[in-house]
Amino acid sequence: MSMPFARTVGLAVAAILLADFLLTFNDALVNVAQSQHGLAAVFWGRALVAVPLLLGVMAVQSAPIWPNAPGLVILRSGLLLVSWASLYTAFQYLPVANVVATAYTNPIIIAVAILVLDRKALPRSVWVAIAVGFVGAVLIVQPAQGTLHWAYGLAVLAAASYSAAMILTNRRLGQETPQTISLWLNLAFMAGGFVGVLALGTNPVSLATTLAMTNPWPFVVMGCLVAVAGTAVAFAFQNAPPPLIATFDYSYLLFSIFWGFVFFNQTPNALAVLGMACIVTAGALVLWRRS
Repeated sequence: MSMPFARTVGLAVAAILLADFLLTFNDALVNVAQSQHGLAAVFWGRALVAVPLLLGVMAVQSAPIWPNAPGLVILRSGLLLVSWASLYTAFQYLPVANVVATAYTNPIIIAVAILVLDRKALPRSVWVAIAVGFVGAVLIVQPAQGTLHWAYGLAVLAAASYSAAMILTNRRLGQETPQTISLWLNLAFMAGGFVGVLALGTNPVSLATTLAMTNPWPFVVMGCLVAVAGTAVAFAFQNAPPPLIATFDYSYLLFSIFWGFVFFNQTPNALAVLGMACIVTAGALVLWRRS
């Protein structure tokens, strides 16, 4: 491995760790804000901060606003809109750490998808990883303790759509600037929030004015967090193999446990912790195979 490539991969790993720390903090803020204003209002208000911020940074850096592959960038943004909307909705019904742990089967999904796309047979270690990851998910969900909550399905949907978006980022969007990709993601959040607010019978402009005049600071913080984190995620998956970045992406789970405790005094039980360890082990098995 050459030093320039090693340095780029190191920066990509640092970027995903930074992104996960910021995104999990943002998740906690979203969970609080959506209980007061609704998810559509959060997407709308947050994007009203993130989009101008990104446009300002891009103007200084002379980064292009229009992507080289607009259709693919829009597809990626739509996939992530579905992913985050599913994840945040699940937060309203289940503990944050449990939702995130279930969703973070995505490193396994990414690794398996890469093997399939490369037309390689799945080796035994990957099948073992899939089985271990499944056991981990069952331990987290714990269906024997009662009715399986439908919101876990949203976490699985979040994992699948996120995985598809990250593979697309690595395979087809390597020539786009991370800032451009982040801008279009936040434009998707803006559009989704706008439509959602309208569907609820509220004037989006009036809502934005009300939020700005009452307590704008949570939206300012969330907008800054998602602008920086979105850029960091795009950079990470553009500059290193997806299975490698996806494995370090497990830090999202650890940070979610931390913020879930800080904000909501939520702590996973022993079985859930064991399940999380199984999922992380499964990801490590896949990474070992890829290396």
